[in-house]
Amino acid sequence: MKSVVKKVAIYSMAGIMQFGLGGTALAASPAEDSPATQQQYIEDSRPEAENGQVNFQSDQVNHEEDQSNLENQADSDKTQAQKEREHLENERYKKAIQRKPNESDAEWQKRLQKENERREQNLEQIKQER
Repeated sequence: MKSVVKKVAIYSMAGIMQFGLGGTALAASPAEDSPATQQQYIEDSRPEAENGQVNFQSDQVNHEEDQSNLENQADSDKTQAQKEREHLENERYKKAIQRKPNESDAEWQKRLQKENERREQNLEQIKQER
């Protein structure tokens, strides 16, 4: 009885391995009708002149438009970074002007004055970078 159980177990494992190898082979085989594997050709969309030369003037215009778009994006990124810096400075300032529990009125007013001057300098520096 033990030998029958052993044989069943061994043949079952061999069958499972065959199914696994067969599935792998099927998955790796090239599929002829799959649109994902078909090569697509892209035609050149540039207009050509009568003598067969490419019109580079339109390419130059496109290049100039791309350059201006890049410059606008750079300006936008710069202003975004400056807004972020201003936001961080405002958050720092709000935390800095909070009165501490063991601080006297005179000490707090003195520290508040220094923080105001520091904030003005930092905001001025951020604006100068624009």
